Amino acid sequence: MMKAATELKMPIIVTEQYPKGLGETVGELQDYVKNSHKFEKTQFSMLTAEVKDCMEKKCSSCDTWIIVGIESHVCVQQTALGLLKEGKSVYVLADAVSSQTRWDREIALDRMRQAGAVVTTTESCIFELLGDFKHPSAKGLSKRSGLRPPAGLGGPS
Repeated sequence: MMKAATELKMPIIVTEQYPKGLGETVGELQDYVKNSHKFEKTQFSMLTAEVKDCMEKKCSSCDTWIIVGIESHVCVQQTALGLLKEGKSVYVLADAVSSQTRWDREIALDRMRQAGAVVTTTESCIFELLGDFKHPSAKGLSKRSGLRPPAGLGGPS
């Protein structure tokens, strides 16, 4: 999703949960993170005062938010519920969120769906954003370019 968001020139906001103790964003995403708005946090929701200020300044017209990340049942869920409470549309990409246990992830996805979030896949979301294969970015973002994770990663294929 980070590749698609960059290609489509979508604003990217990254938060890291206590990176001094838990570590920074994984290396594979660092190229995308350096071109984003990045914040450290200790609260579980990413909706800190700093992030909300950034959202207002850089993304004030954004009514729809796409969420990816780890700890689906904690940080992802609290962020999704907070955005929904603010009247935003929320997409949670089921194959781009995780938890330490499958049970936590499944319950979190169910709860977010019941609260009004759209739970979908990365590929589905990207093609919804593109709208048409004639879109200039469609070929580069298609599954032929490695968009899809290996079978078994994040869900059935």
